[in-house]
Amino acid sequence: MPLSSEYMQHQIDYEILLDCYDEYEIAMAWQTYFEDNLEFPFTAMAWLRKRGGFEETKSVTVVGIPDNGMRYLNHDFNVEIDNEGYIVQIPFDSLSNIQASAQTMEIFEIWAYWTA
Repeated sequence: MPLSSEYMQHQIDYEILLDCYDEYEIAMAWQTYFEDNLEFPFTAMAWLRKRGGFEETKSVTVVGIPDNGMRYLNHDFNVEIDNEGYIVQIPFDSLSNIQASAQTMEIFEIWAYWTA
């Protein structure tokens, strides 16, 4: 069942961005919230660009997020995936068909609400 906008706004105002006064603090709040609450690993389909400009969509395992909170300033962030034994960073927006825990899916729904 989709989350209500009231619930998502409450989570943003009172759980994530409480006491944030500038863009830097907002970026760090999202980073901390994700680090503390996202449950890894999970699977998703990812759009990947290979060398030579070749593009492909494939199933990947998302294993974490890099420690770079400033990415959140642009309403964007990277995730770390296991790509054939190599850990690489890709934009979160390149993921689709995410198969994750209910808690992780709720967090992504709140993120989408905040960035809309």
